[in-house]
Amino acid sequence: MKRTIYIPLFLTLFWVACQAEDKSSESLESKVSKLETEIKKLKKVLKHAARLDVDQTYAQIMEQEKLEKVAHEIPVGKSPRSGPENAEITIVEFSDFECPYCFRRSTEVKKIQDKFGDRVAVIFKHFPLSFHKKAPAAHAASIAAQNQGKFWEFRYAIAGEYRTLTEAKFIEGAKKAGLDVEKFKKDMKLDATKQSHIDEDMSVGSKVGVRGTPTFFVNGKISRDFSFASISAMLKK
Repeated sequence: MKRTIYIPLFLTLFWVACQAEDKSSESLESKVSKLETEIKKLKKVLKHAARLDVDQTYAQIMEQEKLEKVAHEIPVGKSPRSGPENAEITIVEFSDFECPYCFRRSTEVKKIQDKFGDRVAVIFKHFPLSFHKKAPAAHAASIAAQNQGKFWEFRYAIAGEYRTLTEAKFIEGAKKAGLDVEKFKKDMKLDATKQSHIDEDMSVGSKVGVRGTPTFFVNGKISRDFSFASISAMLKK
């Protein structure tokens, strides 16, 4: 879920104002060069501001950019997967059931799965954000659905319920997904095993640069423009 980035514009303005009164022997060319460097940094922060999911400093943005250029080997582990291991494109999604942005992107994921079938593999990773208090229960319920081989059906059955994540909604989603509802009721609670599964996914995400949700990796690289259109374009090449 997106959060506000606080950009220290006043610091940049203060620096410029101070330079205007500087009586030192520093050359004008040097001053201009320093100012251009600061402007480039500010532009980079502003460029990222519209799409970043967490508060970040310039240094953190640069570190994030390094991570985005790396093709990561993300282990599947216990994660639900659609599509074969030799798919043309492998998508890894780090998501939060209480995140509205995740819901919006989930519709893109489903379109990709429906349209391209085995040409694309999709792997789901749990990444409930700390301030989403209802999310862990939803992730636990999805693991219960996965235990019955119905993760994706359940995921899409409750995707639009990010505002009202209740046990009643989970049970309703289980019925829609074709689960054994009585078995699901017994297994849907967040326990130590499910929490371990969630924690493992979050640990993996943190190591590869996930800072918010949803975050997508396409063939190992973070994809900031992930969409049905972008995947379609890759498959047409």
